[in-house]
Amino acid sequence: MIKVKIRMPKWWKKSGKSELLWLFLILTIFLSCSLSKSVRMGKRDNIYLKSGEEYAGELIEWRGDTLFFRTQDSILRFHSSLISSIDRTRKRKGDSWVIKDDIDDPLLKKTLNQKEEEWYQEGGYVVLLRKREFSLSEDGRITEETRVINRVLKERGKSIANQRFTYLSSTETARLLFARGITEKGDIVSIRENAIEDAPYFRNFLLYNELRQKKFAIPESRIGSFLDYSYSIVKKSEPKRPFFASLNFAGWQPTKVDSVILNFPIDKKILYKTEGLPEPEIKRTKKCIKYVWVLKNEKGRKKENLAPPFKDIFPRLTFADSMSWQDVDLLLSSSIKDSLIYTEKILQRLENIKSQETSIILDSLYNLVCKEIRFAPVPLSATIPVPKTLKTVYKTKYANSLDKTYFLYGLLKKSGIQNYIVLTRSKEVGRFVKEVPSPQQFTYALLLVIIDGDSIFLDPREDTYTKGYISEEIQGEKGLVLGTEGEFVRIPLQDNEKKTVEMSVNIKADGSCEIKKSEELGGKYGINFRRLKEMKEEEIRKRLEEDVSLIYPGAKLIDYVLSPLTDLTREVTLSVRYRIKNFAFLAGDFLFVTLPEIDYSAASVGASERKLPLFFNTYNITEHRIEFVFPDGFSVYHIGRARNFKKDFITFSSEFSYKDNKVVYRDYFKRKALLLDPSKYEDYKTCLQVMAEVTNEIIVLKRK
Repeated sequence: MIKVKIRMPKWWKKSGKSELLWLFLILTIFLSCSLSKSVRMGKRDNIYLKSGEEYAGELIEWRGDTLFFRTQDSILRFHSSLISSIDRTRKRKGDSWVIKDDIDDPLLKKTLNQKEEEWYQEGGYVVLLRKREFSLSEDGRITEETRVINRVLKERGKSIANQRFTYLSSTETARLLFARGITEKGDIVSIRENAIEDAPYFRNFLLYNELRQKKFAIPESRIGSFLDYSYSIVKKSEPKRPFFASLNFAGWQPTKVDSVILNFPIDKKILYKTEGLPEPEIKRTKKCIKYVWVLKNEKGRKKENLAPPFKDIFPRLTFADSMSWQDVDLLLSSSIKDSLIYTEKILQRLENIKSQETSIILDSLYNLVCKEIRFAPVPLSATIPVPKTLKTVYKTKYANSLDKTYFLYGLLKKSGIQNYIVLTRSKEVGRFVKEVPSPQQFTYALLLVIIDGDSIFLDPREDTYTKGYISEEIQGEKGLVLGTEGEFVRIPLQDNEKKTVEMSVNIKADGSCEIKKSEELGGKYGINFRRLKEMKEEEIRKRLEEDVSLIYPGAKLIDYVLSPLTDLTREVTLSVRYRIKNFAFLAGDFLFVTLPEIDYSAASVGASERKLPLFFNTYNITEHRIEFVFPDGFSVYHIGRARNFKKDFITFSSEFSYKDNKVVYRDYFKRKALLLDPSKYEDYKTCLQVMAEVTNEIIVLKRK
């Protein structure tokens, strides 16, 4: 044993007890501060050096070319030439936690200590907790706070670390309260500022940059990690944008607890509609009412192709300020008159056509708006629903659905043509909830025009839309007609979602052939072709050559005729003529001929059963007629057989006929349904399988 003798200075022996006690305390504090490795930093800035080193701590000050930076153990000095970048982190709740034992949040501690359960183990991740709370104050301010705790279970679940939320910058402020990853070992890493981005949602359209999104990447997204984050959105009272929320519960991945809490003053009225949820628990005090909805232990669902929108699959809650559709109509109609400001240029263009017949004026103005005003794909719900002035739209030359429709509305109104703006909702964002009136349910606008006693709908969205065509995302939906005290109309489903193909196939004795094809392309089929209108003739030809060669490698385009793509009063027609060198297969005295361009597939119905409905935006009709002309010296040895399948919602028929050494093939397909219950999946599957059989049909010729 080694003994160490410490000789005290003379002043030590003369010191009193109180002086010794103070000296002891000072020494203790000094040693604890200098040696402890568990000192918590008030801030957690990050400095990155060009050498690749990085340090976490607190930026103290810049002094000339030198930066002073405090870490847990010391104060470091760096010359500015050595620094690559600095990440200054806003202080967030829990940033000082380093290990699991540091956590003082009871909710998080309870969640982390839960035992794993077998029922959710097959998910990519599990939502252990999601809590969304809305608080309405008497002064009209609304606070929305969201808290989520996920756990990564498998490799495919790691992507849940990438999150985002949106807010309207003109009336709302948003904050990411915290975001952290907690590993299985208990290590905690909080988010850095450079992992957060706040940017416009629609970057390319400055008129509509109110909607912003905060995107953030939570660190430590590993298998077994917990990802904990929270954010808040505070909304100001806005008469044109009253309180409204539409929320889904659970999702594709398993969810343990999902809750929504709504707090509002006792003298305020709220409307709500639940779908697939229990009624709320209601708590009352003298000043406040609290609604609480809770869903537990949802196993998640398997994704299926052709599935309905997310909002229509999972339990849904919609609530809003209590108002009627008449109130909504009045609220939105009041802003229409204020924006009807006509510039001299607009008035001059109207003057040039005022002597024309009403139908010609309508066509001219529809073409003007479609072609000259570019469409901005910004839904009404992403803005305050007050239309831009006609002057603004005409000057900027781009507009969203509401503003573009409003521009056409103003031109027609000035020309004496009666018309109404109709607000509706895209099927892609879920069903319309008529029981909860709110302007924020609408995402789309179009016109209802009254001309010679007839009503027609105009959707001036794009310069590819034939007059009278309505976007597939709103066909069949309900629409609020502004200026009618809350009256609704049903937007029609289009009957012209149709493709009709006529073909003549001239077979040569060597197996080559020349094909003449004529197509009438209605609805969405024509829209796709109109997108070629900006191309030059040689560019269109090259595109068609590529299309032909994709069908048959080596096929050569001879010529084509395409209807004027800029004429929005006519459907699109296309005629092409092309040659295929080795179309038919010659074997001895037999020539085997396949059906050109008939490529029906049953790949979309590969599953043996289905749990979700089948979802389609439009009806669909496809029709083929193919005439085969055979070379001299050959006779028909075999033709394909007829096929038929018919149900109330889907029909397919095909047949071959033979006369005068010609074979004619015909088929017809029609689907007249937008949403098919899973119980009808077997019929739909059978129909597609029958169609797929036709693709393999072969006509056999025999040498005479």
